[in-house]
Amino acid sequence: PSLLKKAVETGTYKRTVIADGQDLSLFGDNLFRSIWTNAIKDFEYIDGPMDEVRRVLAKKGRLVTLLPSENFIGSLYYYPRIAREKDPELKKRYIRLNRGRAEYNRHRHSPDEWNGIFKRHGLKMNKAIYLFSPDFMKFWDTGIRPFSVHLINVAKVLESLGIKMAVKRAVVGYYEKYLGMYIDNDCAYTGKKDGAFLVVE
Repeated sequence: PSLLKKAVETGTYKRTVIADGQDLSLFGDNLFRSIWTNAIKDFEYIDGPMDEVRRVLAKKGRLVTLLPSENFIGSLYYYPRIAREKDPELKKRYIRLNRGRAEYNRHRHSPDEWNGIFKRHGLKMNKAIYLFSPDFMKFWDTGIRPFSVHLINVAKVLESLGIKMAVKRAVVGYYEKYLGMYIDNDCAYTGKKDGAFLVVE
């Protein structure tokens, strides 16, 4: 509900609804000309959601989705350290910082494997682009992710003061410049085959 409220506030959408990704019965067949989702990876079983996406997508519709690649687990900074760490307190800290990333990114496949899954559900994969190199993932895990929980709490306080959006625009503008060097240095968008995620169309 909170994310839906934020979506309404952007003024981008004419209509917003809460629906279950495994049951899109609120929507008719062949309804949407385009669908963007990054939730497919999070379902325990993806057959139902994939079938629903295919059903509501128009005949010549376009699906764009973000999916974990076969490199995902190897790209995580804290996850391998959890298994190796002998110190129980340090292990707890790694688990807390990792925040279940391996568990909720359950489906991790190569482009060919994802293509097979798409075909099984009547979808055609036109292209898959690797994103987020090992360097970028390390930066994300150690430089941004540990602070995200605290940033959410700060955002709530700023919202109560009525200044959240103004501060957010300033912060996003700053990080856009800061992260630009990673993008320019081929870290965020690698175009190679070592990326942790795939953008699939």
